[in-house]
Amino acid sequence: MVRGIASGTADLKSGSVRYRGRSNDAPRNIQCVFGEAAAPYRSAEHDSWSCHALLVHGSSMWGLVREAGHDPFELDDMIRGGPNAYDGLSDLVRTFCSRPRRFDMRSSTTIIDLVAPLALGFDRGRVASSPQCVTVALRAAADVFVANAELHWTTVNTGEPPRHGSVSLGERDWKPGTGALRCRVDVPLRDGDVTVALFIHIGDRCLDSMSVPLAGSNPRMSAHNLCDPDGPRFTDKLRDDGWLNSKSFETAVGLLFFFLGFQVDPLSAQKGLGSAVDHLAHDPGSSVILAVECTVGPPDGGGKLGKLVARSADLANRLPDSEVIAVLATARPKDELSPTELEKADRDDVVLLAQEDLRELWDSARAGVTSGQVVGRWR
Repeated sequence: MVRGIASGTADLKSGSVRYRGRSNDAPRNIQCVFGEAAAPYRSAEHDSWSCHALLVHGSSMWGLVREAGHDPFELDDMIRGGPNAYDGLSDLVRTFCSRPRRFDMRSSTTIIDLVAPLALGFDRGRVASSPQCVTVALRAAADVFVANAELHWTTVNTGEPPRHGSVSLGERDWKPGTGALRCRVDVPLRDGDVTVALFIHIGDRCLDSMSVPLAGSNPRMSAHNLCDPDGPRFTDKLRDDGWLNSKSFETAVGLLFFFLGFQVDPLSAQKGLGSAVDHLAHDPGSSVILAVECTVGPPDGGGKLGKLVARSADLANRLPDSEVIAVLATARPKDELSPTELEKADRDDVVLLAQEDLRELWDSARAGVTSGQVVGRWR
């Protein structure tokens, strides 16, 4: 396939595809790049693993569509009016090429993107820390990817030079899991450690990297505790056993997501926005937005679940480049939630947080759990 693209004709099982240029065109630009999953500059945005990508850029999409005899705007109308309708060429590209970003025919060039993944990485939603160690969860698509891989780490301590360590991942116990092989590695800690930076290597390539803040290293929590030592007033509002003060509960839930590292937009604090959700919580490390609704009563009291689902769907439709997760927080304990409410939340993909779940999130925030880890767990 690669040789065919380079020479201008790729032979396929049922025929061939010819890549032709004009005499005044520049030579075909073929380049191979490596993209690490955690790197901000990664080019293969549709792949969930680190990968080698062979990129070939061609003529503009606008020009090719016109050359084929169609008006580009008319082509979008044809696609929308077809028997299996999609929202124009941009929607087709997003659906069948798995590219999350919006595709603009006027500014986009044709591209061939061949991806060879190195299918090994961190399972960010399953990383945990204790005073003794950080337990790192990893996943791989097959044994071949772990055979020559290593996990490296650097531990930063407030009173000592950084420490380094590594293990061979091919020697670890990998077990089949949901869609991947999985294993766990314990990284030892000492008193005074504040963060661990972790790296997965194959040869001289870094496939994935992440940083794990440790217990007591949450700067938002440290600043808050100067005014509210150990957070008793905050946790009282979060629990609200009397179920009387909904505004205080809404404020406490917004603060909880702020402590976890989300950028919180407290819509409920603004007058005239009664039809909106209570909070929008943005994960700064991704395009994920939490649409958060709060209640001191039953989760579906007054049709709250249905309203949240509709508002979240509207946000997702208006923000196609973002992933919207619906979250409903209630001050009620789990044993007071009805089976019907639990089933409805599960069916509609709503993250339902009872009193115990909120307390667990508070403990996670104090232990340094990040917004990205919370999002991974809920996914």
